[in-house]
Amino acid sequence: MGLAGAFLLLRAFSSGAAALTGVEAISNGVPTFRKPKSTNAATTLLLLGVVSASMLAGILALASATDVRVVQDPETQLTLNGSPVGPEYVQHPVISQLAETVFGDGSIPFFIVVAATGLILVFASNTAFNGFPVLASILAKDGFLPRQMRTRGDRLAFSNGIIALGLGALALIIVFDADVTRLIQLYIVGVFVSFTASQLGMIRHWTAKLRTERSREARHRMKRSRAINAVGFGMTALVLLIVLVTKFTHGAWIALLAMGGLYLLMFSIRAHYDAVAGNSPSRTAQGGWPSRRG
Repeated sequence: MGLAGAFLLLRAFSSGAAALTGVEAISNGVPTFRKPKSTNAATTLLLLGVVSASMLAGILALASATDVRVVQDPETQLTLNGSPVGPEYVQHPVISQLAETVFGDGSIPFFIVVAATGLILVFASNTAFNGFPVLASILAKDGFLPRQMRTRGDRLAFSNGIIALGLGALALIIVFDADVTRLIQLYIVGVFVSFTASQLGMIRHWTAKLRTERSREARHRMKRSRAINAVGFGMTALVLLIVLVTKFTHGAWIALLAMGGLYLLMFSIRAHYDAVAGNSPSRTAQGGWPSRRG
């Protein structure tokens, strides 16, 4: 085994790290909680962690007890009586296999488990459609995306952001043939880049606050928060490094290339708006974004 075995373990770890994603939805939605917002959000996050850990442990225990097997290419990697199962074999997800083994194929509990899993996935995908349009509107306000992203539709939602995200998701599904194994590589890189960047941003935030804060109690609280964010930054940066090393050839490079392209695109949009504002001195007075040159 040696280095090859260690590399396989790290690759499995980076794939499993995707299970940690989704917790950011609670922190993003803190303003929608009832007062006290921070306490309620923290309680919800704790419950989410307990439920997620319990379900993951249960799935692992059942998978081990029932000898579940899931492979990337079932036609050639799965055998029946010593022979490959062939192209007509359909590999069911782990949850479906477990439900079929425990409750029986076609039973009512089996369909309940499968339907509940499908609903969870639908709600999980809806998270992006809640967050991205708001983020796009903020970037558009600062001039890094077209100002049309700030337009609200009839239902007071940022319709253009929702449409743009929907078209982007459709393009990814078509290009990658809806292969979750290939798409997850893009997802996990983006997630841990944002996790690492957010932790670094909080460290800078607390450092800036400490320069002006004089209260001893407040400074102690800020230092504790900065220490927590520093630990978070170290952990997420380590996971990001592992993901980049183990998943680079599996599609991580595509995510990095896309990030660089989007970065250049947003700054070119900002440069265009700055140029327009420079030719129209009254733009800022009419409610536009301030130019960086002044």
